[in-house]
Amino acid sequence: MVGMLSVALTTSLVHASDFNAEEQEALHLQRFIGYIEWPSGAFALPTSAIVVGIAGADQTLATLSRTLAGKVVQGRPVQVQPVQRPEQLSGVHLAYIGREAWDRLSDWIAASKARDVVLATNAPDGVARGATLGLIQVDQRMRFEASIPAAAEVGVKLSVRLLEVADRVVGGQR
Repeated sequence: MVGMLSVALTTSLVHASDFNAEEQEALHLQRFIGYIEWPSGAFALPTSAIVVGIAGADQTLATLSRTLAGKVVQGRPVQVQPVQRPEQLSGVHLAYIGREAWDRLSDWIAASKARDVVLATNAPDGVARGATLGLIQVDQRMRFEASIPAAAEVGVKLSVRLLEVADRVVGGQR
């Protein structure tokens, strides 16, 4: 089963090159949600939504909002919302920091760690700077890096299936 899921993820990533950058970002974020193991205490109720906050990436926000409208992931509805400032991360489970918000990346990272929010970004060296997940370009394809220590710092686990298809994993083996 794990092998089949890994093949499905890898195959999907190969075909992701058919999409524009914002669609690829949204596709990755949508997949990330399904492979992050949040502690039960991260949600007020068993039926609480997984909240995704997007900063500095309006097209990604619009695409992800459309794609996830009415969807359930890990038995929970998913809510996508814009965030303008790092202080607005309360109640967010996964935050994506796009190009227009890179100038405050260190503030976003600090706020995410203080509020136990998984932070993903497409900023250069995002994972090296403290993000849990980083979108990168490899051979004209969007791929991703993952940081096990950054995930642990915000109280989540990244699924082995996710780590198997990462381009690079910090703090562990693929």
